Amino acid sequence: MKDETKLDFNIRNTVKSDGLAVYLIAEKCPSLDLNSRYCYLLLCTQFDKYCLVAEESNKIIGFVSAYPHPHFTDTLFVWQIGVDPDFHSRGIGTALLAHLIPPAVKSGLIYLETTITPSNTASRALFGKLTKAYNTDCKESNYFPASLLGEGHEDEKLLRIGPFKEKGDL
Repeated sequence: MKDETKLDFNIRNTVKSDGLAVYLIAEKCPSLDLNSRYCYLLLCTQFDKYCLVAEESNKIIGFVSAYPHPHFTDTLFVWQIGVDPDFHSRGIGTALLAHLIPPAVKSGLIYLETTITPSNTASRALFGKLTKAYNTDCKESNYFPASLLGEGHEDEKLLRIGPFKEKGDL
């Protein structure tokens, strides 16, 4: 993992008051399915152990929402990663994942799952970088076909990455 002291933003766990800011970032990210404000409030409060925000000058500029998989006790499911478009290409998504993995591994969550559309090249690159940095495997499979997601939505593929060790070279 890179030296975090060189970053010009901070990463921390979410709190209730982050819900609206997280929603507004998700709203700016066309690759994300926008959920209700209530949903983001729940994520920021009830799933705060694995939901993180990146902030610069007290402004939230990115987030990751994740939770332990309810059926696989060794798996963390990453629901969404969003970065304010004004802050793209600054390593925020990478830094969020770098902060997420160590506490997950300490809790026994050694696999990460996420869903991703075939056309989301930025997220594919991010998770590819994660896989390489931790020298682990990534398996892709069909998960939600477009027919279940509604008109205009692509298939969602499931990525299963791991097993993770605490340290990677992100």
